[in-house]
Amino acid sequence: MKDKIILYLKKYLDLNKFSHFTEKIIILNSKSKNFGDFNTNLAIIIAKKNNKDPLIIANEIKEYLLKVSLFKDITITKPGFINFFINEKEIIKYALSYFDKNYHDKFNTLQKLKINYEFVSANPTGYLHLGHARHAIIGETTVMILKYVGHDVIREYYINDAGVQIDNLAHSIYNHALIKLNIKKSDQDNSQYNGYEIIDYASYLAKNHQDLFIDKNKEQAIIKIKKLAVDHFLEEIKKDLKALNVANYDIFTSDKKLIEDKKVDKILAKFQKSKYYYKKDDAIWIKTSAFGDPKDRVLIKKDLTYTYMVADFANHVKKYQGGYDLMIDLWGADHHGYEARIKAGLEILGYDSNKLKIDYITLVKLLENGQEFKMSKRKGTAIRIREILDLIDVPAFKFSILAKAKSQMHSIDIAKVNKKDINNNIYWYIQYANSRINQLLNKVEAKTIANLKLKNDYFYLGKEQAEQNLLLKIIAFADQILQAANNREPLILINYLKELAQAFHAYYNSCKIINKNKEIEEERLLLIISLKNLFERIFNILKIEPIKKM
Repeated sequence: MKDKIILYLKKYLDLNKFSHFTEKIIILNSKSKNFGDFNTNLAIIIAKKNNKDPLIIANEIKEYLLKVSLFKDITITKPGFINFFINEKEIIKYALSYFDKNYHDKFNTLQKLKINYEFVSANPTGYLHLGHARHAIIGETTVMILKYVGHDVIREYYINDAGVQIDNLAHSIYNHALIKLNIKKSDQDNSQYNGYEIIDYASYLAKNHQDLFIDKNKEQAIIKIKKLAVDHFLEEIKKDLKALNVANYDIFTSDKKLIEDKKVDKILAKFQKSKYYYKKDDAIWIKTSAFGDPKDRVLIKKDLTYTYMVADFANHVKKYQGGYDLMIDLWGADHHGYEARIKAGLEILGYDSNKLKIDYITLVKLLENGQEFKMSKRKGTAIRIREILDLIDVPAFKFSILAKAKSQMHSIDIAKVNKKDINNNIYWYIQYANSRINQLLNKVEAKTIANLKLKNDYFYLGKEQAEQNLLLKIIAFADQILQAANNREPLILINYLKELAQAFHAYYNSCKIINKNKEIEEERLLLIISLKNLFERIFNILKIEPIKKM
């Protein structure tokens, strides 16, 4: 609804040569019915910039917009606020649009963008754990929201399959395999990976690829193990993502391939041509401090190896060359300091760093009986996603992840998530609303539902306060999902869904839907089916199956 109001305000601005104020339009929900359904301070902003009386501007806008059937009334409040009262007929018509399952919300004021969205991108040095699950669930839901409002979104996973960590992985597997084969005695090396998945895979290679460890040149063996291990763990990561219903990445970018294709060398050559490139202490530096980074950064170390930044620059330059309007990276909160150096480097390379947005996500804890649950019971190491999913109701777990802002620390209690408590668990409360709707419709004859048709006029809908509230909540969906997309924050959609469920429960408890008066029943069934379709639409965006019976 806000989108429609903005559209009409834009027409007024264009007619009156105020189009440069378009980006200043803000529509707010009115806190009191005395001030309509929505309001704006646009007249105050225009008047201030043009040295005019805001009340005169407000009244000009009012006179223009009252010609539009969308508005029942428009009032002005000093010093120039414009209050919009929406025509009840328009509210009902809009709410019942969802009766048609093929109806899609229109976002006329949105600038549709081609977006690259990179998320998870965990190193292929083991399985995905709880923190990765939060990245995956929030990342995938954000993509679904962005796509719903009309953006063209490409999902990307960056594979860090080169560098020190992969060297450590291969050497760790090699050493564990030698121990397994009794070629080497067990030792405690803190520099190597000692997780159960590493030891298990080393045991697999020792059994099935003994040639790598017996009478084999170690250097050649390490090269082979690198490829085998990366392929293995990447495949396991994909399986973990699939278990979370995140399996639709469009691009997997390999760090190793960027190096092999000379993309990294080209980046270094471009830096070398820059005035911000210099040598110091036998290393190669770039002057990122000239672009807001707290200090300059090393590109090539004394031993002539690249820092990990170089491949990151190559990866991001690849994205810029892909013609994206916007690139978004979802990073862990512990990477905050990395943003300034990446953006500074991109500016040095000649790219607009404003096209790159970094979103941050904080840690999540798993609780069991109120105690933090860090370790796998089976292996005594960090718990794998698929082990978590064996312990917990998966849709409820996903919902609990989404029900917290990504910038906030989050603790998930297994018992509370699993408990089907409609009073204290938002997920089950919302599913109960959906179940109630479906069971209500099951009581209605199929023939009655099949014969339902939208009308031009409705004589009974919206007469009860609870019904008015539900209609207004339904039409708020487009505004809320657009806000969720603009903020890249799924929590906004979750909060809306909770409010929608609350509005339905209040309506269900106060208004008789299956009614002796068949005209009332017919109109209310149109509303309930529209609501059912809206619930299903939102669950589809969240990639969570709606429960039809509880």
